[in-house]
Amino acid sequence: MAAGSANMEECLWKPNWSETKKHFVDWWNREGLVLGMWGAPPADHPRFDRPRPEFRATVAETYTNTAWRAGNLHDSLSRSAFPADTLPVADTNMGPGSLALFLGSEPKFERDTIWFSDVFRETDDLESLPSLKLDPENVWWKMTEDQLRRCRSLAGNNYIVGCPDLVEGLDILAALREPQTLLMDMLERPEWVEEKLREIAAVWFDVYGRIYDIIKLDDGSSAFWAFYQKVFPPSSSAMTRAPPQGRSR
Repeated sequence: MAAGSANMEECLWKPNWSETKKHFVDWWNREGLVLGMWGAPPADHPRFDRPRPEFRATVAETYTNTAWRAGNLHDSLSRSAFPADTLPVADTNMGPGSLALFLGSEPKFERDTIWFSDVFRETDDLESLPSLKLDPENVWWKMTEDQLRRCRSLAGNNYIVGCPDLVEGLDILAALREPQTLLMDMLERPEWVEEKLREIAAVWFDVYGRIYDIIKLDDGSSAFWAFYQKVFPPSSSAMTRAPPQGRSR
């Protein structure tokens, strides 16, 4: 499936798109107000008169069947309204902190959340661990990439595809190592912790750059779904693609 920027001079499922886009640009410049919400209310009339996609599956399959999930997101957005500055964004998350999956963690899918395995918890010889890098063949990265491409293909210029909630830094290292164990590492092995944080930052920029190339809009902006839906103007999107310099924080 081909990737590329979406022509979003108009967002067909959000009639006041130009106004909302200006509100977000102003907000990033510390001016004005953005009036949005988590999620979106139902539309008075669905945009398509067709039955919802049926799918009987395990909880895990609702995340891992990318074709069904992209279609279900498309259907849900087609039945939603986007008042004020509420954004029409496809939620491509595979749990908060999915960057850990690309670094060796395994997910445990539950109905209300996803847990990530702390794969380095029992490792005593931490210095023997290889550097943390993105393996483009990692099964969870390939699934995420496929999900994004399918959503981008269906979205057209009707709605935006959001960046997953990757998270970063200590949160990811804690997911891999286990929080209490990492606290002891910060006391006993601070240099190792600093090294891993630099590696995680580099992976984050690598992953985001790949995601950005799929979901970016024609003006270079992009969107994020989790916590509070946001549009990032081109200037801030470019900042997030700059490699980290110097000491991790």
